[in-house]
Amino acid sequence: MQLLNTAATAACGIAALALSLLGQTQKAPAFEVVSLKHTGNMWDGGRIEGGRHYTRPMRSLQYKGVRLSGEIVLGSIFWVAYSPLVKPWHFEGPNWMNEEYFQVEAIAPAGTTFDGARAMLRTALEERLGLKYHLADRDTAIYALLRGTGELKLAPATEPEPNPGAMQMGAFKKKSASLAGFAEFLSSLMDREVVDKTGLAGQYKFDVDWSKEIGATMGEFGQHGDPTVVLTGVKRLGLRLEARKEALKVMVVDRLNKEPTPN
Repeated sequence: MQLLNTAATAACGIAALALSLLGQTQKAPAFEVVSLKHTGNMWDGGRIEGGRHYTRPMRSLQYKGVRLSGEIVLGSIFWVAYSPLVKPWHFEGPNWMNEEYFQVEAIAPAGTTFDGARAMLRTALEERLGLKYHLADRDTAIYALLRGTGELKLAPATEPEPNPGAMQMGAFKKKSASLAGFAEFLSSLMDREVVDKTGLAGQYKFDVDWSKEIGATMGEFGQHGDPTVVLTGVKRLGLRLEARKEALKVMVVDRLNKEPTPN
């Protein structure tokens, strides 16, 4: 009997150790330090000039070294965090997500990649904003990115992209990027997702900056600005956008607090 009890105790100890190790391996990735603040509405502190209403300045979310930093609408922060999980990116959530600014200042452990920082950002959003979501299939209105009728005005990449984590609202300046990556960028500027349907593989150079034109028209056309800025810019590259409907996986926000827990 004593031998059986000893064996049972040992088995329980091994099981507890296994559960402990499993908990450690499944621990959500996290920043060493993270500050998440709700800093007000996009129109707070804006200005009216020449009959147009301009939003207050924003800072695109950028990852340099081990620091993730920016101040922008929450919907754009979600795009940075969750677009690797939902491709092409599409989410359904409260309208205020595209109007309320949030500031992110975070430090990742040394050696963390951009994708690693995105995973840590997901952890922060879920813990600090009480985020709950699920994925669903939807017939979704999209733009298909297609070859235009003229010559493709993109040069093949000759060197790697040195800073793949750098982002700027309205600008896509890359020494090396795919058409799928460009489509993801376009999705952040349009009222629907952009899906690469060009059939073009490989990496290309991009020197796109529409930030001033988009910023100047946000008051009149909403958070994305005048869509003709993007449509015309894409056409100049020898590409085009075509409206379609397609069955896509969608991130649906079930619960989300506007105010994060204290830093």
